[in-house]
Amino acid sequence: MTVCIATLAAQEHAICLVSDSKAAFGAFSADGAVRKTAPLIYHYTVLFAGNDAAHAGSVINRAKRRLVVDGQPPVTSADDIAQCIFEECQAERDKVAEAEILKPHNFNLETFRDKGSVLCTDAVFFNIHTDLQEKTLSLDFVIAGFDSNNQGHIRFTNCTTPPRITTR
Repeated sequence: MTVCIATLAAQEHAICLVSDSKAAFGAFSADGAVRKTAPLIYHYTVLFAGNDAAHAGSVINRAKRRLVVDGQPPVTSADDIAQCIFEECQAERDKVAEAEILKPHNFNLETFRDKGSVLCTDAVFFNIHTDLQEKTLSLDFVIAGFDSNNQGHIRFTNCTTPPRITTR
């Protein structure tokens, strides 16, 4: 089980972040193997957890590229930053789904959407469509940081949960 904790303190002008660094691969596990906290942009950090943690770096790196303009991060709200992580997590899930589900049938997402119902029998189309709809990543993100007024914010998201404010 991964530990990722973010809590606001000092009237929301301080944030405490805690995460473990254990990686588990079936019967094998290793302490100190994974860093589950990463700087994002501006004064924001992202924590991640899940069985698909190997995909977290791709999600975070693409989000950083989207959020940085001309080498500088724009003044961005916690909601905008969390929305970017959410969208990039969905994009990563789609890449995995395409590789695992569509490539064996010589499709990509675009060709399946445009021609799948014509090129497949009803049963095959339904099975592939169902597999795509059920595909998810076991990967959760906690985004924590400070806005330009030094006010602390914490958001949670994954590839199926739109960003939400964590309970206070």
